[in-house]
Order: sequence, then C-alpha cells, then structure tokens
Amino acid sequence: MSELIDERYVLKSGSYLADLSNVDFITWRQSDEGIMLKLHLGQKEIRFVCNKELAEEILGIWTKFRGHEININEYEIGGINGYNWEK
Repeated sequence: MSELIDERYVLKSGSYLADLSNVDFITWRQSDEGIMLKLHLGQKEIRFVCNKELAEEILGIWTKFRGHEININEYEIGGINGYNWEK
C-alpha cells in the first residue's frame, strides 16, 4: 500500500517513508500499475506508484514546499499540454 501522510510524507508500506520537503525534483511516467513517480533525493531516487489523483496531489504539495503551489493538472496532466495519463 502506498499513501500520503499529513500532506508531507509518502509511505510505501513495508519499504520506506519519505519527506516530500527533501525531494529535489520529481519525474513520472505511466506504468502498468498506475503512475510511477520518481522522487529524486540527491544521488538517490524513490519509486512511488499511485493513481492519477494522488500523483496530482503529491506534485501540488511538492511545488508548495518549493514556494509556489502549482495545480499540475492545469499544466501537464490533461491540461494545456494535453498529456494523457490513460495511455
């Protein structure tokens, strides 16, 4: 089970707990299991699989930690760039 805790931590049960405020940047792609977010922390990365809604929430929270909250749905996920998570 993967989840978001207190709008700050991502938890993969039995594996890790990561603080979004420490993430340098995030990449993502569609996978067979859902959306695969890669949370980059220095030279390391954490792979976090979730659904589209949770991916959007995590990206919004992460941008808020960086000083300017962005509604990623407007810009990337089915937004003006037309990215389609449902491929």
